[in-house]
Order: sequence, then C-alpha cells, then structure tokens
Amino acid sequence: MNFKDRVVLITGGGRGIGAATAERFAQDGARVVVSDMDLEPAEEVAKPIRGLALACDVTDRAEVDAMVDRIVGELGRLDVLVC
Repeated sequence: MNFKDRVVLITGGGRGIGAATAERFAQDGARVVVSDMDLEPAEEVAKPIRGLALACDVTDRAEVDAMVDRIVGELGRLDVLVC
C-alpha cells in the first residue's frame, strides 16, 4: 500500500508487533509516530525510520490529548491510528 506522506501513530510501538508495524508503515512512505509507555524503546524504533518517538500512557486521557496535540502541531495532521 502507499502511505506516502500520511501521518501514522503506532501505540505500543516500542517493541514486538508494534515495532514491526511502525517499520512497515515507514517502508510504505508514512511519517511514523512511535508511542510507548517508555520513551527509550520508542526512540530505538523511531530513530532508524526517521520517526517521532513519544512516551504516552494511553489509559490516561490527558496524556493522549497532549500526544495528539503534539503530533498535529509538529506534523500538521494525524491520518492513521494503530493501537
């Protein structure tokens, strides 16, 4: 699929299936945001794919709102959510 220039948020993207999903979207041209409860694994996944790494507890509404605001502020929009 072609996700060129689409902004994709992967929650739980710091390891396992989330990390593989982030890498695949990047291969398909997406601008990927890798979110994880811990920033370090998110950064490890995001760095080689030139993505944005964010720490977020998705069970906390305020953290999710802040994350989405940051994504839209930095990347202009959010097109796809994978959770």
